[in-house]
Amino acid sequence: MNPDVVIVAAGFGFIEPGVSKLTEIIDPKTGISVIGHVIRTLPPFVGNVVLVLNGLYGRQVIESVERDVPPGQRVLTVYQETERGGTADAVRSALPEVTSDEFLVLFADMPLWRTRTVEALIRIHEAKRPTMSMATVALNEPSTPPPLRGYGRVGRAPDGMICGVFADGTDQGSRSVNPSLYIFETRFFRDHVGLIPPRRRTDGYSDEIDLPHLVAVAAKKARGVAEVLVEDPREALGINNAADLATAAAILERRRLQT
Repeated sequence: MNPDVVIVAAGFGFIEPGVSKLTEIIDPKTGISVIGHVIRTLPPFVGNVVLVLNGLYGRQVIESVERDVPPGQRVLTVYQETERGGTADAVRSALPEVTSDEFLVLFADMPLWRTRTVEALIRIHEAKRPTMSMATVALNEPSTPPPLRGYGRVGRAPDGMICGVFADGTDQGSRSVNPSLYIFETRFFRDHVGLIPPRRRTDGYSDEIDLPHLVAVAAKKARGVAEVLVEDPREALGINNAADLATAAAILERRRLQT
């Protein structure tokens, strides 16, 4: 299986004003950016890599990608509309560039995924042929990094199978969270993304449609949802501020010293 990859890089977050956080250097020794490290994490057998960008920071991100991607990696770019439509809408905008029967979704501000984790998700999807597959992270107090406790909680049926995701950690009885690393069957995504009910915003921006809604939809299909449990929960940490960037850089440095 050689899935295409959609990387959602359409966020407007920054650490330094006017500069996308995705272009910040996460590895001072190599000069690799956050977005560059995400792309370098991908297994070598994936198909096309499609970046979903926004008009504000798109050029900055493209310049970082052009500098940091491995030789031979084909990266396509898609500009999302300036109107913020949510994560599912961002992925939907990439569909014209997706040619594989399944595709992988990553978020560009989550640079700590190990290649073996991404590969494990692809392999389990290939073996089980579900409607979609996703990574999950177990909540093991007190070792769980605090930011993960606010991630969407994974709901489970009586048989332990995934039946949905509860946003913003509202299901406190769940013992695992959704770190937003997915594989979707392309036809399923195309047929169902337009049916996601909008989430109303109260900050003046347009309503949004969110990817986690599709987990419950896929769970009702005959082939359901497969999962890979992430061994190291720190892989699921994202970059939102300077402290997060420093933490991620330190984790990468420790990995380097352990190899």
